[in-house]
Amino acid sequence: MENSKKIEIPFEVTDKGKVRFDTYGYIGYTEDLGFRRTKIFGVEHLVRIQDNIVKTVSKSDIIQTALEYLDENFDQKSELEHGVTKYEIKNAWINKARQISEDAALSFMKYEELNPLRDTQEISYFFFKNTVVKVTKDVIAPLSYSDLDSHVMEEQIIQRNFIIRDHLLTSFIPFRQFVHNVAGNIHERMIAFEAMIGYMLHTFQNPALAKAVILLDSVVNEIGLIEGGTGKSLLVRGLSYMRYLCNISGKDFSSSSGFAFQRVTPFTSIVAINDIKDNQNFEGFFGRITDGFTISRKYKHDIFIAFAYGPKMIITSNYYVKSPSGNSTERRKHEIELSPHYGKDLTVYDDFGHHFFDDWNEEQWLGFDHYMLYCVQLYLEKGLVKAPSINLELRKLISEVGLELVEFLDQVLLTKTKLHKKELFAEFRKESTGSGRYQLSLRGFTIRLKKYLEYKGISYVETPSNTKVFIEIITEETKEKQSLLTINDIKTDYKTVDTANKMTRLVNQLQKFFSTENTPKN
Repeated sequence: MENSKKIEIPFEVTDKGKVRFDTYGYIGYTEDLGFRRTKIFGVEHLVRIQDNIVKTVSKSDIIQTALEYLDENFDQKSELEHGVTKYEIKNAWINKARQISEDAALSFMKYEELNPLRDTQEISYFFFKNTVVKVTKDVIAPLSYSDLDSHVMEEQIIQRNFIIRDHLLTSFIPFRQFVHNVAGNIHERMIAFEAMIGYMLHTFQNPALAKAVILLDSVVNEIGLIEGGTGKSLLVRGLSYMRYLCNISGKDFSSSSGFAFQRVTPFTSIVAINDIKDNQNFEGFFGRITDGFTISRKYKHDIFIAFAYGPKMIITSNYYVKSPSGNSTERRKHEIELSPHYGKDLTVYDDFGHHFFDDWNEEQWLGFDHYMLYCVQLYLEKGLVKAPSINLELRKLISEVGLELVEFLDQVLLTKTKLHKKELFAEFRKESTGSGRYQLSLRGFTIRLKKYLEYKGISYVETPSNTKVFIEIITEETKEKQSLLTINDIKTDYKTVDTANKMTRLVNQLQKFFSTENTPKN
C-alpha cells in the first residue's frame, strides 16, 4: 500500500549539530515502509507488503527504498524546519550502513505470517496489475487488492490490466480459433481442450483429481513415429501468460536427476516439460503429481512444497509416453491429442498472418484474457473432459508391442486363428530386421502378443489348459466348442472317488454342469 500518511524519518541533531540516528529507529522506519520478515515454505525471507502484495527483497532493496522515500519527502522546506540537509542524513546512514544491514539488526524487524490468497475448489483468482479477478462457474468479478484479507505474491501478478468486456467473447479471438483448430474443430474435442486449459489454470489441487496433462500429436507416419509442429508449444506458451510457469526442456530432462526441477520456485503454478524424450517413463513423475514437490538446488537447502500448494504438470511429446499398465497410471495422466491441422504444410503464422502474443495489441490481449477465464469457468462447471481419441490406442499399441511385431501379427491373423507360441516366435525371429543386440525372449514375445490382442479387442484362450502351448482366437466356431464340457472341466476336491458320499457329490456336480442352463441353445 502506498502510504497515505507521511512517515517520520528517524534522525536527531546532537548538541554539536551532527546528524545521528539509532538502529532501532531505522528498523521502525523500514517497517513503516512495509518491510517485514516472513517465512515462505519454511525459508525465511525479507519482504515488502503494499496493498496486500508481497514482494521478496534484499537488504540493499531496503536501503534503496529508504533513500528514495527520503528524496521524495524531505524537501527544502523540511531542511529549513530541521536545520539539516538530505546529504547529512544520507551521510549518517552511510556511516552505519553495515550495522543496520546485519542479520542481527534486521532480526528485530516485525515478523508477519503470510496468508496467501489461494484457489478453492469452486473459485479461482487471477491477479492483474490493476485488479484481482474472482472466477466461479457463473461469475467473473473484479476485486481491489486493498480490500483483500489475504496476500498476493508479486510473482503471481499478470503484467497486464484487465477490464471486463463481455462482448469480447462474441468477437473473433485468435487464440480461441487456434485451440479449436488443434481440436479438429470437433465440438466434443473443443470442449475437452478448453476444460483442460481451465484445469491447468485452476491452481487448486484436488487429491482425487491429481493428473499430469500430456499433449500428443495425433498423426502417426509410416515408420510409427509422431510428427511435430502441431501447436503443442504454443498452447503451453499461452498458459504462461496467465500463470507463473516453469518451462523445462525435455531433451535434456531426466526425472531421476536430483536437480531436474531446480528451476522451479515456490511460486510456480505450472511445470511444463516440452518435447520429452521417447524413452522417458511416466512412472518417474508419480511422486511429483500426488505426493508434494521437492525442489533440490545445488549448494542450497531443499524446499518441500506440500501437494496442496504444488504446481500442476503438463508434458508435451512427439512420442507416446511410456508408463506401467494399471489404474494407478491412468489416474495420474490426462492424455489429449492435437489434430493435424498444423504441420509442415501450415503454420500458425500462415493461418493468422501474425505472431501470437508478440504482435498482439491491447484489445487482442483483452480478448485472450476473457477466453482463458471462460475456459476456467468451463472447467469449474464440467471438470476435466476426456477427448475422443484419434490415434491414441494405435500409439499405445506401437509403444507397448513395437511396430515390427504389430505388422507381423496383422499379417498372421489374416489366415490363422490358432497360434502355436514357439512356432510363431521362431517365425517372427526369422523375419525380424531388429539388431542382434536386443533379442526378444519367448516370454517377452508372449506378453506382447497378448497386449496386441487386448489392444485390438480380440478375445482369445490359451489351450490346452494344462500346457497353454497355443493361443486360440475366439470365433463363433470356438465358442461352440468351448460350450461342450468334458470330465476334465469339472472341478472336484477328490483325487479318487472311493466312498458312496463322494460318488453322490460328484454326480450332483456333473448334473449341475450338464444341466439345461449350461447347454447351448440352437
